Amino acid sequence: SSRFDEEIARDEISFRRTGHYPTLDLVASHDTSDTDITNLTVGGQPTANPSFPVDSSRDSIFLQFNLPLFTGGRTSSRVRESVYLHRASLEQLQRVSRETERSARDAFLGVESEISRVNALGQAVESSKTALEATQAGFEVGTRTIVDVLISQRSLYTAITNYYQSRYTYIGNVLRLKLAAGSLRIQDLEEIDRHLIA
Repeated sequence: SSRFDEEIARDEISFRRTGHYPTLDLVASHDTSDTDITNLTVGGQPTANPSFPVDSSRDSIFLQFNLPLFTGGRTSSRVRESVYLHRASLEQLQRVSRETERSARDAFLGVESEISRVNALGQAVESSKTALEATQAGFEVGTRTIVDVLISQRSLYTAITNYYQSRYTYIGNVLRLKLAAGSLRIQDLEEIDRHLIA
């Protein structure tokens, strides 16, 4: 979109410069007039019909050449305005390009780091489950207290919470990467919805 805006602004400069050029126009016109002639006399005597209509028409075709000698600086100021607007659209295009590149890079690095983080937190969940099972077994034989079991349960739920938060962050980074690349589709959201249910 910003690239199209820049191209339009660049074309506008050329269009505004045409105000300095001469123009040649083909002009065609058709005139028709109806006239009533009254008080007509023949041999000094008025006629029986004092008025009668007269129709006339005229067609003309001609070329009109215009050479703008001086317009008070209007054309020059419009050209300067178009040049400044083109510079502004070019700066906007560069800014959007840099922002898009930065967003894509950040999202890509975020996806890469979150893949490792999700895998690590998944292993942490499994380790917390194993630790809870061992603590419960120790509680049953009397080597662990109920406080130890509660601490292990809290550690497990903290690991599960961290795991799911990391998954959501990963999904957000994938969506941001697709958005920055311009390839985000409704099917991507449907696929993510299936992963969230699972």
